[in-house]
Amino acid sequence: QYNIAQLYINQKDFDNAKIFIEKSYQGSIQLKDEDGIAHALLSLGIIALGKEQFHDAIHYLKESEKLFLKLENRSLLADTHSHMARAFMHTNQLNLALKFIKLSESTYLENNTDKQLVRSKKTLAKIYQRMGKTTEENKALWEYITINNRYLTEQYQRQTHFLKTKFDLESTNQLNKALKVENEKGTQKLQEEIKTRQFYFYSSITILVLAFALIYFIFLQIRSQKRLKALAITDSLTGLNNRRAIQKITARLIEESARHQQPLSLSIIDLDFFKKINDEMGHVIGDKVLQKFALHLQDSIRKFDYVARFGGEEFIIVMPQTNDLSAKDIIDRISQSCSGLPWYSIHKLLNVTFSAGIAQYKKSESFEHLYTRADKALYKAKEGGRNCSYIDSND
Repeated sequence: QYNIAQLYINQKDFDNAKIFIEKSYQGSIQLKDEDGIAHALLSLGIIALGKEQFHDAIHYLKESEKLFLKLENRSLLADTHSHMARAFMHTNQLNLALKFIKLSESTYLENNTDKQLVRSKKTLAKIYQRMGKTTEENKALWEYITINNRYLTEQYQRQTHFLKTKFDLESTNQLNKALKVENEKGTQKLQEEIKTRQFYFYSSITILVLAFALIYFIFLQIRSQKRLKALAITDSLTGLNNRRAIQKITARLIEESARHQQPLSLSIIDLDFFKKINDEMGHVIGDKVLQKFALHLQDSIRKFDYVARFGGEEFIIVMPQTNDLSAKDIIDRISQSCSGLPWYSIHKLLNVTFSAGIAQYKKSESFEHLYTRADKALYKAKEGGRNCSYIDSND
């Protein structure tokens, strides 16, 4: 059951993988096989990660961690810590993510396992990116590239050695056969034939090495271009769309709304008294508030809505196929859930609310005009005492 589950995991068929791994887990419990239970829990954690069920993943991985500690299996304990780091990163528990990725990295360094180190460094770079630590992120990315290049080089050397051994063996067999059948032709001709074959072999290896180097260079260039493109449309602090991206997205949605005669609403959200938070608690706390609020917005909007950080403490949500009244219901729901977030985890005196202005798209209206009307509604919300939302009433 366990081996079948691993095949499904490798194919990213997580639903079937979970069916078989749960059978393996129950069987291991009946046999009181702690090693089997630990392996099954680790696989359940990996499956939950693949299905983006991050809290379930943390639960399974913590249980497997306990067993691998008890069994003193350092290798699989390191793998468990690596997956735990990914789960904590996706739930924005970045300090825990950093702790566990460094634990796994320490074991991988001791065991000199470059393949796992490559994965570890990649996860570490993502954690630093979410923490806004650009210097550490770049360092981790550089280490990832260096170790990955070393790993690929070692793989290439092993493959080359294997091919050379195989070639030498085949050459020896062919030589023996040739000597047996045509001994009278002499050794000189056979040696020339071997040299010719070796020439072609080493020429082929050289071509393969050059081709590999070229492909790897192209890969690095493409990845660099994709990263630059993503940075151009992404807010570096929160990971949301930035001003440029949301303007482009909204312009496209306006065209679709006009073409299909469907409603479209835009809301401007402004955190209340954010300047006071920065002044009294510091900009580090302010940045954490923006990051936590951005994550809350992402979790709260619908799949077809778009959210962006427009600048400072101002955010925008664009809601297709939604009139202004429905948009207000959505914003009020987000506001209510925002008040219930554990802001005290950032600072014991912290409480975060926001004001919002909402405007529904009108025929032949530009993004700038739609934004201006929503901004006027936001101003009314602030005049009305903040911690509320207003709909633009301009006909």
